[in-house]
Amino acid sequence: MAALAAQAEQVTDPATLLGIEGTAARLYFGAFPSMLRDANALPGPSFTGLRNRRPPTDAVNCLLSFAYALLTKEVLAATLIVGFDPYLGLLHRPRYGRPALALLG
Repeated sequence: MAALAAQAEQVTDPATLLGIEGTAARLYFGAFPSMLRDANALPGPSFTGLRNRRPPTDAVNCLLSFAYALLTKEVLAATLIVGFDPYLGLLHRPRYGRPALALLG
C-alpha cells in the first residue's frame, strides 16, 4: 500500500490514478477479513473478502455500504457548507445527480 501511495503521488493522468486506486482497493479488501473478528458469525452468506454492492450479498458488505452512504452524506454536507459544488469532481466523471466531489472511492 505504501508503494501504491508513492506511485499515486507521481501520476500525471486520472486513468492511471484510478488504476492505482483499484489495485489498492483489491489489496485492502483482500486483507479485510483478517481485520474482522468473527465476520462470518453474522447472519446470512459468509463474507469472502470481496467488496460487492448494489445489492450487497453479505452482512459485512451491507454494513460497509451503509457506512459509506453515511460518510458520503457527511462529505456532501461539508462541501456545501464551504461553498464548493459537490457535483464537480476531480476523480469521478460528472454525472447528473451524482455528487462526484463527495464520493470517496
